[in-house]
Order: sequence, then C-alpha cells, then structure tokens
Amino acid sequence: MDWVEGFVSTPSPPTSSSPHACLTLLRPSPQLHSPPRPGGLGMTCSLCSLAVSYGVLQHTEHTGAVGGICVASVLSFVAFFSFSWGPIAWIVPSELIPLRLRARVVAAGTVANWIADYLVISTFLGLTDTVGDQGAFMIYCGINAAATVFVFLLVPETKGLELELISD
Repeated sequence: MDWVEGFVSTPSPPTSSSPHACLTLLRPSPQLHSPPRPGGLGMTCSLCSLAVSYGVLQHTEHTGAVGGICVASVLSFVAFFSFSWGPIAWIVPSELIPLRLRARVVAAGTVANWIADYLVISTFLGLTDTVGDQGAFMIYCGINAAATVFVFLLVPETKGLELELISD
C-alpha cells in the first residue's frame, strides 16, 4: 500500500523541462565555444512563428494544422534554447570573468536570471489580457531579437582561445 495514494503508484507525466534536460545533455562540450548566435536567431524565429500561428489560430476554423505549428514552434524554441542560451549563463562567467570576481559574477547572474524568470511568469497573463497571445509572443520575440543583437555585437568570440588569455 502506498503511503500517499495516487502519487506513488501513478507514473508522472513528462514536464516541460524534460526536453530541455535531454537536449542540454546532447549539446557539444561547452568548453571555449562561440557565443550562442545561431540559437538566438532560432529562438527569435520560433517566437515569431508562434506569434503568427496564434494570430492565424484566432481567425480560422481549421485549428489542427495551425495548432501543430504552435506546438512545433514551442518545441523548436526549447531545442534552440537548450543547445545555446540555456547553459550560457554558466559558461560565459567561467570564460570571461577573472577568477577573483567569478563567484560574485555567477551569483549576480543567477539572481538576475531568477528575477527575469519571475518577471516573465508574473506578467504573462496580464500581458496576454492587454495585447493578446499574439502580441505577447511578438513582444517576447522583440526582446529575444534585441538580446541576439546584443550577443552578436558585444559578447566576444572565445572559440579556439586559451582560457588563461580570455580571463585576463
């Protein structure tokens, strides 16, 4: 007999983090890699596709194919994130920040990451009430596009460089 009925004997459904975890494990070695440029472009395109699909979904009776595009857009976003931006918050400080500051920068980056996650989660429903699903994902697409431009312009390339040369 299970001590918590219904929980132990019932298999748990896959969570939204399961694809991310699997794809992150398949990612190439994170040592001295280039910034996540293709991943940012892929995530931006995935968000744009999701926004357009939501707009079409609101004006059509045939939701099957459009719903499939929405699901494919979300899955491609997770895939691009897992191969590029997901692990980057932990890799960039280890490559670019001098050892004496590294722990503080990683701590500050972790706090900033959690705050940004909270802001997205806490504002999503209000944002969709204000601008709709399509508008919300277009806003996220714009934010992601700006972040991708930032990475292209300001995050230095580290591929092929010695770790000691980068940190100095």
